[in-house]
Amino acid sequence: MTSSSKSKKSDDCLTCQPDYEQRLENLLMAMDRAMKGSGNKPTKKDMQMQSKKSPDECMAQALDTLKEKRKEYGDSYLKYGQVMMALFPNGITVYDAEDFNRLGLLNMIVHKLVRYANQWENKHQDSIHDLGVYAFMLEALDTHDSV
Repeated sequence: MTSSSKSKKSDDCLTCQPDYEQRLENLLMAMDRAMKGSGNKPTKKDMQMQSKKSPDECMAQALDTLKEKRKEYGDSYLKYGQVMMALFPNGITVYDAEDFNRLGLLNMIVHKLVRYANQWENKHQDSIHDLGVYAFMLEALDTHDSV
């Protein structure tokens, strides 16, 4: 697994978040205080209050994620329009929900393909796996009369 795929997985991993240890320590201390002070275990709501983040903290974490992903993928999103123009030089007309579903999956395929190409030296396995999944989802839509 490359370091880039590890970082992708860490976005979803609670224990991999940068402030996890501090938040866990705060939560355990609060639980300990609550149990000693009242003789009762802290409620689920008490524990949720300890783990809530402020909007500023959420925005800071989002900015950190953006910076990390930019290091990993560069500005690959700026290439998307050129690829779509090459695929549809005369534009594209979408008529119904099925067309939107197909276009949405094609969008994901192009997105993952551009990311993969942008990580050519690192052979970004997650993007190529995702690309395959979206391609098979598109095939499933194309081979059914209705969704």
